[in-house]
Amino acid sequence: MNQLEAIKARHSVRSYKEQMPDSKCVDKLCAMIDELNHSSGLHMQLLLDEPRAFSSIKAHYGKFAGVKNYIALIGPKTDNLEEICGYNGEKLVLAAQQMGLNTCWVAGTYKKIPDAYHMEKGERIVAVIVIGYGTTDGKAHKSKSPEQVTEVEGTAPEWFYRGVDAALLAPTAINQQRFRFSWKNGEASVRSLLGPCSKLDLGIVKLHFEIGSGKVFSQMNTIVVEPEWDLHDRYFSEIKMYQKVEAVAKQCGLVMTEKALPYMKEAHKGQTRKGKEHIPYIYHPLMMCCHALALGIREDEILAAILLHDVCEDCGILPEELPVSKEVQKAVSLLTFTLKEGQELHDAQVAYCQKISENRIALLIKILDRCNNISTMAIGFSKEQMGRYIKNTEEFIFPLLERLKRDYPQHYDHAFLLKYQIVSLLETFKRLI
Repeated sequence: MNQLEAIKARHSVRSYKEQMPDSKCVDKLCAMIDELNHSSGLHMQLLLDEPRAFSSIKAHYGKFAGVKNYIALIGPKTDNLEEICGYNGEKLVLAAQQMGLNTCWVAGTYKKIPDAYHMEKGERIVAVIVIGYGTTDGKAHKSKSPEQVTEVEGTAPEWFYRGVDAALLAPTAINQQRFRFSWKNGEASVRSLLGPCSKLDLGIVKLHFEIGSGKVFSQMNTIVVEPEWDLHDRYFSEIKMYQKVEAVAKQCGLVMTEKALPYMKEAHKGQTRKGKEHIPYIYHPLMMCCHALALGIREDEILAAILLHDVCEDCGILPEELPVSKEVQKAVSLLTFTLKEGQELHDAQVAYCQKISENRIALLIKILDRCNNISTMAIGFSKEQMGRYIKNTEEFIFPLLERLKRDYPQHYDHAFLLKYQIVSLLETFKRLI
């Protein structure tokens, strides 16, 4: 059962069996409460076998029976405390439903038992959520129509109405459903209307809308529609880049670069880069080489090594077989990553970068390589992969950049420009993922 299914299955239950919640369910709920408290700043607590709160006249008025377990929604006295409690408390409600437990939100018809829970100075209890195995699974209540709770200018997207449908299934005080969703100028927003517990209800309703729509509200209770970007794998033509490198090599008398160019093309024949367009693999070394040319690099050894830097690792060719000098063969060998049997990946990466840092050509090329990979990682990386790649870059590539600046003054400007591009891209990706 996913969250949307839990929303549809869940109804308020006021009468409960003697049976205590399963220990596994209790452990999961406690872990989730700890996690939500940490992220929200709340002080929610699960109270088990505590019947006093629902043995008063108030509870009788609320028609509760057999209630011994509940979650106390406690937090610091702030302007938005009720809304935060509603949002995070409903996460617990839906989790409980997925575990086969029943629940009921209670804001007034219970007795506060101060010695049953712990409150810090400046905190207050907002409401409780009754939890346990109900004598029934409850029943659906009459609901307003989407038209009664929305204000739409123009045409709202389908996700907006899916969110509204889920919000209409949210529990609200005395089933009042006093909230409004608006769509205007490509932006969705929500607000509460006056009424008892309307702020608490707003938090619950927001969560339901987010689950139904697949969107997330900002702190201003708005959702701005993200543009549908047309993403491209290919920024430049590999044919034109090949011609550019070839022309510079002939003009500047770069003999090894001239040899490496067709050798690289043949070695990578049939290989493609990640992405939907299946771009020929040579696009990557060619773009790196053109990047180096744009940085003003005309050193034959560097350009040839750039073109060949993946040949040994991806094509099964030995460094000594490459049609270049031993200096270039050495650099390509250092750039070829291998993981020995039984070796930990992290240990292998540490050793790999250490060796690279001791060779000027390999050091510069590794940084260029990472810069190019970061520039194109939106093509074939998931968000999780991007996150790991960012951390890997910060751990291994940033020290290489500092080493390049420190040990090789002739590459100081290159290091500056590469660092500028890498850092700006990483900081942008961090905010997006």
